[in-house]
Amino acid sequence: MVTTSYKLADLKVDIQGMFTKAGVAGAQLLFILTDGQISDNKFLMYINDLLASGYIPELFAKDELDGILQKIRGEAKANGYLDTPD
Repeated sequence: MVTTSYKLADLKVDIQGMFTKAGVAGAQLLFILTDGQISDNKFLMYINDLLASGYIPELFAKDELDGILQKIRGEAKANGYLDTPD
């Protein structure tokens, strides 16, 4: 929930959760953010990266990313993807 106390760190945590649910669990999600909910202009950098490439630099720490990749490795191989972080 976005409130006046909602900060960039909160947005980052929410996006991490959505990426994990969609990428690892395969859940279908809808993310709604109105212009009135943008309490910090830095939010737009995250949203722009998300819309432009689907990738937000430094969203996950290296160890978190390694754990996520381990969880999806089997499914990626089964679908013909190479076993690389890319």
